[in-house]
Amino acid sequence: MKNFVIVGAAGYIAPKHLEAIKKTKNNLMAAYDIAENVGIIDTFFRNSKFFFKFDEFERYLIKNKKKLIIWLYVHQITYIFFILKLVLNII
Repeated sequence: MKNFVIVGAAGYIAPKHLEAIKKTKNNLMAAYDIAENVGIIDTFFRNSKFFFKFDEFERYLIKNKKKLIIWLYVHQITYIFFILKLVLNII
């Protein structure tokens, strides 16, 4: 099982990615979006964490770095992608 994190979970394409993660028997560890109304995540992953404050999301990623976050979907093309690359040391 692979662990996933999604940035931009309220985006138009996000539900398709959530469905694909679920169908392939993988796990969504956490999701982040500035919008607080992302109920679609509960449909697929009841135990995943959701954050709408970036600093809390960043702390969660740092704390859980050892759990091998394999994939990071970014649905928001902003500076957030660069910051996440720094946090996860993938630059």
